[in-house]
Amino acid sequence: MSMHTVAVMGLGVRGKIHLHGLLENPDYYKVVGLCDIDEPKMKAVAEEYHLDDVPLFTDAEEMLKETRPEIFVFVTYPDLRLSVIQLAVKYGVKGISFEKPMAESLQEAKKIVKLCHDNGIKAVVCH
Repeated sequence: MSMHTVAVMGLGVRGKIHLHGLLENPDYYKVVGLCDIDEPKMKAVAEEYHLDDVPLFTDAEEMLKETRPEIFVFVTYPDLRLSVIQLAVKYGVKGISFEKPMAESLQEAKKIVKLCHDNGIKAVVCH
């Protein structure tokens, strides 16, 4: 298996669990960016996990544009899922991992599935 670059958005309790899992597998994943709207919390997480060399962002689009990760892990509120996946498409992400619920409606879930399918994105909804 090859090494994959990963950007992580949302560093609350669940986001930190995802980050921890990635960091526990350094032969497979390299974290290339962290993003959270709460900058002090994000800096504290980066310090806690000794990620001094990982760029920090408060804007997801800026992070994706600068880091161009293969995988995008995001832990956000459900009303943001579709717009975040649209950003992933825009910046050529090939794998996404996000939390349940997948969407706020069946119609929105169908849009997400179509976006992923049409753009060759593998998606995992964590439960």
